[in-house]
Amino acid sequence: MMPSARLQQQIERLLDQAEQAIDRGDWAVDRCISNSLARRRVVERRSSSYS
Repeated sequence: MMPSARLQQQIERLLDQAEQAIDRGDWAVDRCISNSLARRRVVERRSSSYS
């Protein structure tokens, strides 16, 4: 299952932000972004099961 183009762009943006947070040692931001990515994957899986 491939995420939509829009979702893929959002995922890539969040991964970039997470990488920057790690570089700064900002673990709270990294954890928040990681949780957001996990939630987006769940939503994508659920939405694809309805199609």
